[in-house]
Amino acid sequence: MKTKWVAGFWGTMQMCKLMICGGFSAWFFKRTRLDGPNRLVSILTWAVVAFRMVPIFGMEEIMIRTRIGETKTRSLRRCTVTVLLLAGLSPLAPAATIILVRHAERNAGMTPDVLLSPRGEERARELARVLKDANIRAVFTTEVRRTQQTAEPTAKEFHLQPTVIPAKDVDTLVSRLQALPDDETVLVVGHANTIPLLVERLGGTVPAMADTEYDRLVVAATSGKGKPAILTLRYGTLTH
Repeated sequence: MKTKWVAGFWGTMQMCKLMICGGFSAWFFKRTRLDGPNRLVSILTWAVVAFRMVPIFGMEEIMIRTRIGETKTRSLRRCTVTVLLLAGLSPLAPAATIILVRHAERNAGMTPDVLLSPRGEERARELARVLKDANIRAVFTTEVRRTQQTAEPTAKEFHLQPTVIPAKDVDTLVSRLQALPDDETVLVVGHANTIPLLVERLGGTVPAMADTEYDRLVVAATSGKGKPAILTLRYGTLTH
């Protein structure tokens, strides 16, 4: 009778483990903005992978003796691990995702009408390719033509009309970004001096950009409470 009780308890814990892994996987892939069948397959795949990998961490071996006296070993999650997982998931909340990049490589000159170089045009197309699954809902550029050129392929990919906000009007752009609904992803194309400033005004910090740096892609996840989560990536040909 005791053996059946332990076996039943073990089975219940395995189901709880699967639900926790599946829930975490669903949250993770919701944040990556995968939609439709791809999202469902990804959630199921990662849930199974996590379910199989979890026994590696924080497990105890419980001996279950059968009626004929043989000993079988079952792996059972420690309660502390379950509590930690639930505690880790509890503060998670939907957040707006802001992707910030500098305009791509330009031709010689600094005036507002200077256009992208051929290398810059290629980087703009690469940005659209990188963000094709990001479910971009809005695009913000400055009045400078090269920021608009950089954003154009991505805007076309998502059938969007970019919103132009002058580079000096940082307050207006920050207000628009802070007012974004949860679970909305937007692209901001700015300049070497405005991208770090925008991140700072949103509550984060990133290093200053060099004049020759065009490959930095900053992701800021903001929930309206506390500092945003900042992730810095690189895309296209490395320039730093």
